[in-house]
Amino acid sequence: MKKRNSNGDFVKEFVRNRKQLGTPFQSSKYLAKAVAKQVVGYNIVELGAGAGPVTKAILNELKEEAVRLTAFENNPRLLEHLIQIEDSRLTIIGESAENFQDYIQDFDCIVSGLPLTSMPKNVVHSILNASKEAQRYIQYKYFPEGDLLKQYFSSVKSRVVFRNIPPLTIVYICENH
Repeated sequence: MKKRNSNGDFVKEFVRNRKQLGTPFQSSKYLAKAVAKQVVGYNIVELGAGAGPVTKAILNELKEEAVRLTAFENNPRLLEHLIQIEDSRLTIIGESAENFQDYIQDFDCIVSGLPLTSMPKNVVHSILNASKEAQRYIQYKYFPEGDLLKQYFSSVKSRVVFRNIPPLTIVYICENH
């Protein structure tokens, strides 16, 4: 069976459902690495894993066998790419991110690539409210989102990643002290 191009599938899925993906481009390896370097703890949850560039970077960055990464992606075409990542530390759940607490209750860090601005407000509230329990919540966005995140976290720091498409990607690192 011929391996499909995840970039091509990502663009096709964006055209089909812009609100679900938020951008026509996958995260670059530079963005993925910048996000992965901010991850803390042993039980990590990834919301909106897509075809897996950030997933791979997290697994590469966190070498310990004790680390567990649970990745959520509900787009069937992107899920096909995600399940090709072979790593015993990875659990993939093909469900909506809004239900992540139905599957995992103990988590240290949440990484989200979800397009919060295009999601229903009640879903965003549910996800961010549940995420307050984590040591750290990391959100990468293409548009400023700091004010929303400050409603849920006492500390919101950001950094910009230029080597990505679009080039001004903001990585938010959120914590409650």
